Amino acid sequence: MNEITLSSDKKIATIGPGNRWGAVYTKLAEQDLVVVGGRASDVGLGLVLGGGVSHHSNIYGFACE
Repeated sequence: MNEITLSSDKKIATIGPGNRWGAVYTKLAEQDLVVVGGRASDVGLGLVLGGGVSHHSNIYGFACE
C-alpha cells in the first residue's frame, strides 16, 4: 500500500494508495523528480479524488489529470 516505484526510464511513478504526499515528494526528490500532488505533506492520495489542487496546478493542471 505504501509502495513508490519508478519505471526504468523514470517517466512513470507508481504510487500506492497508502502513501502521503510528503513521502512521495521525498522519494521522487531523490531522483530529481516532482509530481503534481497535495499541498500539505500529511495529506493522503485520496486528495486526487477531489481533483487535487497542487502548488503546480497553475502550470500543470490538477493532480487528477
